Amino acid sequence: MTTVVWRFFVGDDGRWRWQTLTAGRVVLSESESSYTEYDACMAAAAKKGYLFESAQPNAPWHGATHRSPPPERTSARR
Repeated sequence: MTTVVWRFFVGDDGRWRWQTLTAGRVVLSESESSYTEYDACMAAAAKKGYLFESAQPNAPWHGATHRSPPPERTSARR
């Protein structure tokens, strides 16, 4: 199975474009048009197979750590 990476970027003309790349950064396909809005670019990519997956709140892999915020100090130094 080939890993495909979707890349969304702003070109020299200031407009959004998309590309699909291999893990080795070889371009497989790219948008035929450019878009003024990011959402329009994502919608066009979705028509070519892009699936949006939001980030997971906690890392699911082994060895992942969760860092709690530092405890609040109850006494103030003056």
